[in-house]
Formats: sequence, C-alpha cells, structure tokens
Amino acid sequence: MAPIFTGSKFGFGRSAAAGPSLSGLTATGGNATYIYNGKKVHVFTSPGSLQITANSGNVEYVIVGGAGGGGSNHGGGGGAGGFITGTVTNIGPGTYPVTIGPGGSGGSGGNVGSNGSPSAVSFPSSLTAYGGGAGSSDPGAAYPGGSGGGGHRQGGAGTGDRQTGTSTPASPSPQGNPGGTSSPSSGSIGGSGGGGKNSAGRSNPGGATAGGGDGGDAAQAPATFRDPTNPYGYPGSTPGGFWFAGGGGGGSYNATGGGGGGPGGPYGGAGNGAPGSNTGSAASSNSGSGGGGGGFNNASGGAGGSGIVLLAYQI
Repeated sequence: MAPIFTGSKFGFGRSAAAGPSLSGLTATGGNATYIYNGKKVHVFTSPGSLQITANSGNVEYVIVGGAGGGGSNHGGGGGAGGFITGTVTNIGPGTYPVTIGPGGSGGSGGNVGSNGSPSAVSFPSSLTAYGGGAGSSDPGAAYPGGSGGGGHRQGGAGTGDRQTGTSTPASPSPQGNPGGTSSPSSGSIGGSGGGGKNSAGRSNPGGATAGGGDGGDAAQAPATFRDPTNPYGYPGSTPGGFWFAGGGGGGSYNATGGGGGGPGGPYGGAGNGAPGSNTGSAASSNSGSGGGGGGFNNASGGAGGSGIVLLAYQI
C-alpha cells in the first residue's frame, strides 16, 4: 500500500484501512537513535537512509533545511531553513534516502552570502524542507528561501517563499517567514534579522546607535521527539528544548548593537549579528538557523547552520 501523508497530524494512531500489519517497525539508520515513550527516534545530522526491515507502520518526521548565510557590510541575517513536520502512514520495508542540506556561506567584501540547501526524505515521494535565503549586503538584496534573508541598511529584504512542502495533501502551514525589511535610506544603521519558522525577522531599529534587527523566532519539534536525556536543538523560549530554524541577527554599524540570534532565547542556534566591524557569528551545526550579518567596512557575515532530520515510530 502506498504511504499516505498527513502533514498536520503529529500522533501516530492506527490505520483502519485494510493493508499491511501495523505492528511496531524494525529499522536502522541515522547518526544516532534513542527510545522515548515507546517510540524509537532516528537522528540524521548527515545524509543517509532509513532502512525498514520488518513490518509496516507510521513514521513521524521533522525535516529542517540548511539555513542562509548572513550578508556583509551592515548585512542582514540569514533566513532559517524550511521546517516541516507531520506523519507518513502505512510505510513498509524498504530503504528511504535522507538528505541533509548544508548551510550557506556568509557574504564577504560587500557581497551577499549564499542560500542554504534543502533537506529531504523520500518515502518514496519526497518530503522537502527548503534551504533558507541569504542575508543581504550593501548593496545586494536578500534572497528568498524556506525563510527569507534579512535586509541590509538600505532595504532589499527577501520574502519567505512560504513553500508548503511536497506531501500529499500539502500541509497548510508555511515553511518559514520573510526577513525583516530595512530603512529605504542609506546611513550608519544596521541590517535586519533573517526570517524564522515562527516569525518574520525584525527590522533594523534605525539610527547609528540602534544596531541590527533580531532574527525571527525558531520552532519546537513535537513532543514525540523531546527526550530530555537526548537533547537536540536549542533551549528556545519554552521548556523542553528541541528548537530549530531561527533567523540570524542583523549586523550593526556601531560597536555594541548586533542583532540577536543565538543558542539561547527564541533564535534556535542562529548567529548573532556583528557589532562594529566584526564578522557575523556562524549558526550552530544542524540547527537550520541563519548566520549573523557582518558589521561595517565590508565585514563578512556568518555561515548558516546545516539542517537535520528526526524520524520516529512505535516499537
């Protein structure tokens, strides 16, 4: 029986339709595994495959794309990789490839950085979380992506593609949000934050001493995955950890005011925007979060974080 995708359903349940046995699955694959509340979780931080060797059942997924790099020269923060979650049902024995998207590089010399790359699982139809958009530089515009990159000091913000993924039926939720817009006028002001899964990037506050805008908020994986003894992702804004896909902070013109984006708070491992003429901070690996924008004098932006895939099923 072909798998059936339900992009907004988080639980596993049981299918009432006739078909293969829905006894607990037996599978291998991933860089790590753990068992939590009667379900086995496979963690993919690099490409591989889920190999189901016995029985058929339902697999819950979290797929996060690689994030965009931050821009240079008062640069905008990188946009988060796309974030999708749901359940595929009645999946049987076979080998199902998993792709992990690298993060994009930060911009340098006044140039825009590069976009992140998609992460995907083939079940066998592909479920794809899109790469995040690069943050803008002065004068280059930001790029769209799973979430869009933030605008530089004179505008040019990218808009999140808001792709819904390729599950059937498609999820109603977007994969991300736009980057923050910036002032239409030039001046000694900072860049804006990249978009995150849960909110748009914050626009730069304006003025030579106000610094860069904060990145958009990260999103939390469903409770199925949140084993406190096997922490993945970042603390986030509510207990339980497992936060991913936050936007990078915008770079600042002044010495103290880079935009927020980092492992604490709502930014899910995103890079902080740089103060002064410093380089923007890189996002953490496997966070799917954007790199921070670089400061003035053509300072470079930080690299975006690579993506991650989490898969879980009843044992």
